[in-house]
Amino acid sequence: MEFIHNWIVGICAASILYAAVYSLAPEGAAKRAVRLAGGACVLIAVCAPIAKADLSVLALEAGELSDEYAAEAERMERERFEFMRSVIEEKAKAYILDKADELGVACDVDVMCSDEEGVPVPVSLHGVLTGDEDARERLADAVARDLGIPRASQSWGS
Repeated sequence: MEFIHNWIVGICAASILYAAVYSLAPEGAAKRAVRLAGGACVLIAVCAPIAKADLSVLALEAGELSDEYAAEAERMERERFEFMRSVIEEKAKAYILDKADELGVACDVDVMCSDEEGVPVPVSLHGVLTGDEDARERLADAVARDLGIPRASQSWGS
């Protein structure tokens, strides 16, 4: 930012100096020469700092912004994944509770998800069942078939 500030101050100083000399110059060839020289000085004031600019500073600032952007994008991706995981776990739990109610089984269950290529997938559950053994087996089979949670990953207590 200091570079831009100094650049603008230089342009203003060259313009003010040019205007003062131009207003004092006598009419005729001298005034035309002052106009030519003054215009060249203002042009140099505008262009010279660009040629001398240390563009590596701009590159560093751009790199810092890029790093900040990457960190923010990663944080947002984690938040998105955690939100999706919680929604999927709740929906899977609601499905199991509805299925248990259909089968006449009292149930309380917690579903756990795993990261499968950036998508939360239900992989295991821990639950408590009360009801007849046949209904309990049908519920465990339905969970395995419909939610893809293998029977080996289902932990049921009474």
